[in-house]
Parts: sequence; C-alpha cells; structure tokens
Amino acid sequence: MKIRNKLIIGFSAIILFSGVMGFTAVDGILRTSRLTNELFEYPLMASNFARGAQTAFVRMRVAGDNEPVAADQEQVLREDLAIVTERLRDPAGAGLIAHIEHDLKRLADLRAKKARLIETGGRLGETLLRQHVASAEIDANLEALVELAVVEGAVWVAAVEEQAENAGEDLDREQLLGGLLEVFKNNAQDKYGEYIPTNARYRVTSNRS
Repeated sequence: MKIRNKLIIGFSAIILFSGVMGFTAVDGILRTSRLTNELFEYPLMASNFARGAQTAFVRMRVAGDNEPVAADQEQVLREDLAIVTERLRDPAGAGLIAHIEHDLKRLADLRAKKARLIETGGRLGETLLRQHVASAEIDANLEALVELAVVEGAVWVAAVEEQAENAGEDLDREQLLGGLLEVFKNNAQDKYGEYIPTNARYRVTSNRS
C-alpha cells in the first residue's frame, strides 16, 4: 500500500475517533445539564415550597383567633402545597398532601365550632383537644413532606455527579455540587442538621434523637 493511502487511512481513523469522542462528551454534558435543570425545576422547588408551607402553618397557628390573618396564611399554605403537588415526583407526596388538606378542613371546622361555643358559653375542652391533635398531624405531615422533597433532591444531586463523571468532564466536584447543596442546606437545616464536606463529597448529620 502506498504511503499516501496509509496517511489518508490514518488521518481518517483519527478524525473518526475524535468525532466519536467529541459526540460522547457533548452528549454527556447535555445530559448533565438536563439533570441539573430538572433538579432545580422539581425537587428543589418542591422542598422550597414545602418549607414555605410549614412557615405559613406556623404563622397560621400563631394568629390564633385572628381569623383574617389565619385565613391569609391558610391561603398561602394551600398555594404552596399546590406547587409542591406539581413539582414533587415521589408518589408518596400526593398522599401526604391529601392528609394535610383533609386536616386543614377539619381544623377550619373546629375553629368555627370553637367560635360558636364561645358565643354560647359552651365547654371548649374537647374542641381545643381536637384542634391540638389536628395541628400536630399537619405539623408531622408537613415535616415528612419536606423530608421527602429533600431526599428526592439528594438523589438527583447524586445522579448529576455520576453523569458528570461519566461524561469525563474535568470539573471540581465541590464547584459542581456546592451551589446545589447550599439550597438544600437552607431547606433541610431543621430536619437534618448541616451539610459537611468530606473529601469533595457531602454527607448529612442528623439532629433527630
């Protein structure tokens, strides 16, 4: 075979190999970008608004018998839950939200009953106890909802990191994950504690007894 033909074949093979490698790298980067976008669109949004629903419920309880303030905060809570419903992909979230909405209706009925008893001078003991139980159940379900969203987000973060590794990108993992996990830190502080970097990865410490 002539040297000219050998050179053409060699250069062609190099070009083909480079093209395949380039396509693989671009495909990996695009998949990593898609996962990152979906991370922000779904679990991060879900955990953020789940935490917002928790805050609204605390304000609703603090409002006590101030019906206008309580009604405003309940509306905020329901709006946040609607966004969580759209963004949280874990099927367990729908069940938790259904329980929360049921207990909110029960709580509204108990507040109305309490107002009637105050007007008529009736006994409040049983109604107040039922209010406390309903509020405790809402608190527990909201906390579980936040935990569900945070755990789902952590799984997505792991998927983004794995995809970045598979793509062969020369990236600092701390730079890749630091910004994402900082958002989780704000949403999960009360539930899990704080995120602590260990060897370019992150682990979670628990505050639960």
